[in-house]
Amino acid sequence: MVIKIEIDGFGKIEAKYLVSDLNGTLAMYGKVSPETKKLINQLKPKIKIYILSADTFNNGKDIADNLGVEFHKLSGAKSQALEKCEFLQNLEPEKSIVMGNGRNDYLMFQKAKLSLGILGNEGISPKTLKEADLVINSPENGLKLLLNPLALKAGLRE
Repeated sequence: MVIKIEIDGFGKIEAKYLVSDLNGTLAMYGKVSPETKKLINQLKPKIKIYILSADTFNNGKDIADNLGVEFHKLSGAKSQALEKCEFLQNLEPEKSIVMGNGRNDYLMFQKAKLSLGILGNEGISPKTLKEADLVINSPENGLKLLLNPLALKAGLRE
């Protein structure tokens, strides 16, 4: 399971993992759209998917179970940004794609091979926006790019 693409000026992407924030990224106001669920199901055979979340709406585990992906609830024992970054570093950051929108996503955006900022209805933190390789207007469009990696070239090549 790997998403592969070579992009002029960006380099080679050989991603084994998608690490995503939940609220404001995959879910809007605590709910995942039917289209997002469909796209995640299409993506699962291509890449291992993890959801990391502070679990604002206390439904993250149920959402992840429903999507058939792994869920990691942030403990809150330390900085959420640091906790997300440490989770990513325990995988392989150079083989990871991350998606997020919150201020607590900026550190993992710095470390991942590819970072996709989601500028949806819940906005995006300027700190995270600054670290994004590409900004997408919805989770659905971000997932579609991963399903059709050649489409990433237009936004990432030099």
